[in-house]
Amino acid sequence: MATLKDIADQTNVALSTVSRVLNEKPDMHVTEETRRRILETAEALGYRKERQQEQKEQVIGIAYETAGLSIPAFYMAMQAKTYLEELCRQRKIRLFNISLDQNKKLEPMPHLTGIAAIGQFDTQSAKQLSECNSNVIFLGDSPDLAEYTSISPDYRMAVDMIQTKFVEREYSRVIYAGIAENEAKAKEGMVYHYWKYMAEKRGFTEKFLTCNNRMEMQENLQEYLKAEEQRTAIFAVDERTAMSIAAAIWGSGKKVPEEAGILTLNCFFTNPGTEPLFSTIDFDICQYVAILLSCLEQQYALGSKGKKIVLPFSYTDRATI
Repeated sequence: MATLKDIADQTNVALSTVSRVLNEKPDMHVTEETRRRILETAEALGYRKERQQEQKEQVIGIAYETAGLSIPAFYMAMQAKTYLEELCRQRKIRLFNISLDQNKKLEPMPHLTGIAAIGQFDTQSAKQLSECNSNVIFLGDSPDLAEYTSISPDYRMAVDMIQTKFVEREYSRVIYAGIAENEAKAKEGMVYHYWKYMAEKRGFTEKFLTCNNRMEMQENLQEYLKAEEQRTAIFAVDERTAMSIAAAIWGSGKKVPEEAGILTLNCFFTNPGTEPLFSTIDFDICQYVAILLSCLEQQYALGSKGKKIVLPFSYTDRATI
């Protein structure tokens, strides 16, 4: 589609003059001959006025794949999808749901501004999406960081902040607590990967605690704390796990935070409209999605891609460590 600059270059007329003529702004210094050349060139190049361009409906594709995600990552993806839908509704952007089928090729969709890929995608799925529309952005790490743009939380920063707080408060033992089918499954997560790295770096006496469900977590931790004499800090991977941990601490007869502290991530699912109960390392899911939408629009306009955007965490003290 032609731009004002294209018309200015072809007619050898100042860009400001071309803009005034095409947007029907009066200018006594523009001759009829110049006006005619500008209008004829604009028509020949297929230029559309700004108001006509604004009237074009913006459509964004959304691909949502959650198979294989950990429980916290699943809730994070769900929350991101919900907020993207709300943000697009506010901005009058239409969403088009894209379903992936490994045995069926997606039809090209050049009319889309781009595709928001939320969840977990392998290389084949990413290729399918990019063949459908070249402007694809992944929330989380993409299968190919050189080829696709991705936006993800800085988990290394989050874990470093968590352990810094534990050091400041002089805890001698640190527990990583999560819910998973088994220990191997729990250790697949990005948070645990960085947690292990930081624990080794800082020289903590670290204990890993994972259970099938929160009731089991509560019972096991309660028994452990009854026998533990050292002041213990517990990192919970999400708010719901933290609630089970709090119950275990109180059940063991210990006090929060004098004898046992709790710190958790707040980038995952919490009940809408409720305030977290524990000291948290916070991630703004709304900012996460807003940047996704902005990047889709920017890449659509400029054609650039292949960036990794990492977003920071912050700390909120609620006196539980």
